[in-house]
Amino acid sequence: MHRIAMSERAHTVLCFKRCRFVHTLRLYSAHAVLFLGSKGEILKGPLLMQPNRIYGCRQAVEVLEVPVWVLQLRQSVLEQELGSWRRCAQRR
Repeated sequence: MHRIAMSERAHTVLCFKRCRFVHTLRLYSAHAVLFLGSKGEILKGPLLMQPNRIYGCRQAVEVLEVPVWVLQLRQSVLEQELGSWRRCAQRR
């Protein structure tokens, strides 16, 4: 589904709209997920994803898959970056 070069994948944020569940089958780099509500609020996460698992949040309307370094950000910085990523995704 997503053909992103391995070298770029560690720095890529993916936004899955109308999504409540994601899987980590064939995932080859460390990532975390954030489940977002209809107003862009974080409902669940960030969660460090383990290989060969399924993650979900029934109330979510979209999911952000982010590189693991994002987990090191302070909550205020994370929310600021989240707004930036959402604006970028809306333009596409």
